[in-house]
Amino acid sequence: MTRDEYNALRAELLETELTNTQLALTELYESILEGKAMKIFINPGHCIDSDSGAVGFGLTEAEVAMQIAKRVSHYLAAVGYKTKVFQYDGLEEIVDVSNYWDADLFVSIHCNAFNGAARGTETFYFHNSVEGENLALLTFGDCHKI
Repeated sequence: MTRDEYNALRAELLETELTNTQLALTELYESILEGKAMKIFINPGHCIDSDSGAVGFGLTEAEVAMQIAKRVSHYLAAVGYKTKVFQYDGLEEIVDVSNYWDADLFVSIHCNAFNGAARGTETFYFHNSVEGENLALLTFGDCHKI
């Protein structure tokens, strides 16, 4: 692929991402105007009682993830989203609670251990979800901009 072909493809992808973002924001604003708030389910990874996750510097991943989840929930609620925070170690049960609550978005927060070489973020999405993939790509891109 030549540099010009790469730049053309990149411009097309940026335009598509912008269009997807504009569409998502429009849908969000319309739902807020209609009195419907997006429901965001937040899962702080691991569980203090059974598998605390990564441990270091007197902290456990479960505790740190819970503190982050509470802050994220607070910020999202302040701008009109409905949030639910649920920490448990069984993924099947977590997903069941999220589905029962009828969440629009599922976020699981983890704080992986540092092995001396790891860096960056990880974003996962359900393999059959085009919307999930678009959101993951937008989120992943935003993380690198910080």
